[in-house]
Amino acid sequence: MQTDLTIRQARAADVPQLEALERETYALEGYPTALFYQAIAQWPEFTTVATQTNRVLGYLLAAPGTNDELWIMSLLIDTRARGQGIGALLVRHLIDHINQSPNQFKHLKLSVSPTNLAAIALYKKMGFSKQSLIDDFLGPGEPRLIMRY
Repeated sequence: MQTDLTIRQARAADVPQLEALERETYALEGYPTALFYQAIAQWPEFTTVATQTNRVLGYLLAAPGTNDELWIMSLLIDTRARGQGIGALLVRHLIDHINQSPNQFKHLKLSVSPTNLAAIALYKKMGFSKQSLIDDFLGPGEPRLIMRY
């Protein structure tokens, strides 16, 4: 693990790096630039980055849902920084944050591709459990495993 790694709220100045990370990973299917600006404005406490010397190594984006739920919308780590525990640090940061305000959200949920075994293993290790598998969750042919903490 990186010793000079910082977990902090994302800033508008981080958006070009967030956009580049999305494009490297998802090409044209990644989140648009405007979403990052909007998330930083609307959910600043749930839009966090892991940085090392001003370089964004990964981010976590969460947003309120219904029924006192907070949803992790995206957890993405730069391919060159994977396997170093950065994803776990970002998730732990979010869990610690919501535990400080226990009345705000009763459940932390996420959706993950059922074929993304590395992510599923990480979430299970962090205390998430499988809740359901929903076909076409992100559109036709896009099933997702729903997990809850």
